[in-house]
Amino acid sequence: MEQIRRVLQESPFTGEGYRKVWAQLRFRGFRTSPLRTLRIMREYALLAFQRPRKPHGPKAHDGTIKTMRVDEMW
Repeated sequence: MEQIRRVLQESPFTGEGYRKVWAQLRFRGFRTSPLRTLRIMREYALLAFQRPRKPHGPKAHDGTIKTMRVDEMW
């Protein structure tokens, strides 16, 4: 945890994802798995900020297109 905080503090960016942090840890000689890095960063709320997604408009259709005749191009 201390090493992750150190990587984040020394970064010029405001937020880093777990993959960049994991790569920096490996570069510094701390061998760990990416999933462990992700888990620790989640537990301590250190992951980069995620923008809330905007809802898309209504779908054009429900996934099925029915034609009036057989073999008709819709």
